[in-house]
Amino acid sequence: MKKEMEEIPDELNPDLMLNTIASELLIKIAKGEIDIQKLVRKQLSDRESMTNGTG
Repeated sequence: MKKEMEEIPDELNPDLMLNTIASELLIKIAKGEIDIQKLVRKQLSDRESMTNGTG
């Protein structure tokens, strides 16, 4: 499995996706103070709106 992960481009590699997020935010996410799933759903909705020309 490690070899498979090495073949994934960095921008699609889940092992790297949190590297640029500030530690303070990661701590709040881990404590449940930030609802990351809610933020991801909003981000995806916003992106969909942009691709459909409604955003």
